[in-house]
Amino acid sequence: MSSSLRLFGVAIAVLMSQAACTAATPVFDKPSSVINLGNWKLSIPVMDSSDEHPLEIRQPELNEHSSQYMFVAGGKKEVVFQTPTHSAVQPGSEYPRTELREMTEGGQAKAKWSNTDSIHELVVEQAVTVLPSTKPSVVVGQIHDSKGFVVLIRLDGTHLYVKTEDGDIDTLDDHYDLGRFFALKITAGGGNVMVYYNNQLKETYRKKCSSCYFKAGIYLQTNADMEDGESHGEVHIRRLDVMHY
Repeated sequence: MSSSLRLFGVAIAVLMSQAACTAATPVFDKPSSVINLGNWKLSIPVMDSSDEHPLEIRQPELNEHSSQYMFVAGGKKEVVFQTPTHSAVQPGSEYPRTELREMTEGGQAKAKWSNTDSIHELVVEQAVTVLPSTKPSVVVGQIHDSKGFVVLIRLDGTHLYVKTEDGDIDTLDDHYDLGRFFALKITAGGGNVMVYYNNQLKETYRKKCSSCYFKAGIYLQTNADMEDGESHGEVHIRRLDVMHY
């Protein structure tokens, strides 16, 4: 074989290899391409003119949704949840949120489970990147029931902690740095709720709950009336899984 033919063959092989690599590279252009949103609905802090409640995005629209409140971080496999302090608030709440609520049946029905007859688990890898300026406080994960929260994960400044509906507060990290990813796992089963932080069991609560569901995203603990100027809170999520056993 002549040298020119050998060079031609090498060039073709290189081009085919590059094409294969390009074809195999996933495109993360919307939140559903990063995390599985199949059994969630999203509340964003924009008033829905039809019923005077903040707008909810449900399936199948949620799979195509991207907005200033939930979007893919440029060049990263991360979903950004962002909530301005000067934005719409749900009736019965004081604070705005951009938050996912657990659903079932492909996002068509509200999740309602008990931790006394089976095991339910939320796993999130996330980083809080921005806090509101005047009151730097956000909630970044919850178990909720029909009455209110059962357990929530909250960051106040640098203090990351668990709070229960009974008012119990237990520290996960006393010196949390903004932008640092952490792994959170909340397991509910056997009438208990267990909270893991970076794969370490931190707290176990004897708490029975029914009509329960998980929430994830960012829920501010401040609003326009409490802030000196406009600001926002922001969390990046790169993994979000829910399991039921």
